[in-house]
Amino acid sequence: MRRFRAHRTIAPRYDDTEVAGLPKAAMVLSNSERREAWCSRKWMFSYGRMLGTKPSMPMQWGSFMHAILEDIYTHWALTRSKEANSTYSQNDLLICNDAGHTAAGFKFVCSRCNNTKMGPVARIRAEVQQDPDYWESQAEKYGGMEALLKSLYDSALGYLEMYGKDGPKDYDVVGVEMPMALPVRNPDTGDIYVSAVPVVETSQGWRLAEFREKEPWKMVRLPWYQICRLDAVLQHKRTKDIYALEFKTSANPTSYGKDLHLDNQIPGYLLALSSHFNWVATGAVKGYIWDVISSRKQAEPKILKSGKLSTEKSQRCPSWKYKQAIEDLCAQGEGMSYEDLHNAKEMLNLLTTTADPKLYHREWGAPGKEVLDRYRWELLIDAMRFGKMRRALVTAETEAGVLNAFPRVPYCRGPGGACPYAGICMEGGESLDHTIESFNEMPNSAFTKRESVVWLHKEAYNTQQEEPTCPIF
Repeated sequence: MRRFRAHRTIAPRYDDTEVAGLPKAAMVLSNSERREAWCSRKWMFSYGRMLGTKPSMPMQWGSFMHAILEDIYTHWALTRSKEANSTYSQNDLLICNDAGHTAAGFKFVCSRCNNTKMGPVARIRAEVQQDPDYWESQAEKYGGMEALLKSLYDSALGYLEMYGKDGPKDYDVVGVEMPMALPVRNPDTGDIYVSAVPVVETSQGWRLAEFREKEPWKMVRLPWYQICRLDAVLQHKRTKDIYALEFKTSANPTSYGKDLHLDNQIPGYLLALSSHFNWVATGAVKGYIWDVISSRKQAEPKILKSGKLSTEKSQRCPSWKYKQAIEDLCAQGEGMSYEDLHNAKEMLNLLTTTADPKLYHREWGAPGKEVLDRYRWELLIDAMRFGKMRRALVTAETEAGVLNAFPRVPYCRGPGGACPYAGICMEGGESLDHTIESFNEMPNSAFTKRESVVWLHKEAYNTQQEEPTCPIF
């Protein structure tokens, strides 16, 4: 087995671009992995045995909404310093508005739409139409595939109506989807944590060893880094202060917002941004902004049998839809009477304070020094634990010995539903492979193969067709 020589560290879901601050040879952990590790047996199935699960419908909806917001904020970032129209209209959700599409004689490759000239909602439509049967069944609670697409369009349009189509008024968007690496340090000494991890040589390089690794493996010592991807980074136009913007989706944004102080994601983002803030500006990293968006279907305004607009106070349609209904009725031949218009405007004002906050929740904040210090210690403790667990995957002499190193936590029906590995975890048996194979043969229970952290050899690295990209976008 050759000596371990890495020329690039590639983490799953971070292989599309360079990660700022990540060394050529490093061990990485993410907040997703830290969440999985609340039960060590669950981590063993997910990250040790590399068993992936299909995302739920709420997660898929959130991923689609995230892609739409990424397109919106990328447009605002690209137009902030150019003589270009910063407005992102509802048509832009369907047709890509990048100026390069209209540049005569210009060889252009649009990174946003891949030269399809489709906006984000249209791209999502094209994606789901490739497997309509699957998405019809998945989107049952929305009323089918078309209703799912309409809910995404409505939520995106409402976001623009709520916060403005020209981007944040007092802020510039200076980064979108920014991947960064934060070194895991010992807070007492400031040294980056280094530990032994098992790796396997492949034709392309090296990869992490897995559960009961069948290929020859060796231990190498690597520094640990947390990797993260910031949804967007904003800079105040006057003070030059930097803020991390994070998108979240939830069925109930207001209740979700009440528990944001329990989230341990943002402190790490701010620490990573602070260590790399010179990449984006010279201002200080000040705090965070949460944008929580409702994943529920938005209600339509009620129209009475008489053709009048309902002013029933219990309705929960967003104010912008109600406003559009008023404008549509006023544009009709008979229009609206003065009394009806007055009542409708009162209803419109009510909806802005009752319905809108339940669909969109924005929160600003700045974690204190104690919170950041605690995060540093917790990150170090998790890295030490993960290093030990990585070694336990391969050093135990028997399969039972490996399983014994990952005790179960009796909390199998945690928030969000049952653990996806509960079946194989409770089934037990002499062979984990046999148990997993039997579950894969059952309908709607198959697992997918997770990708592993890999380190490319020099020759593999040099053959990669990589285009230089700006570290900001």
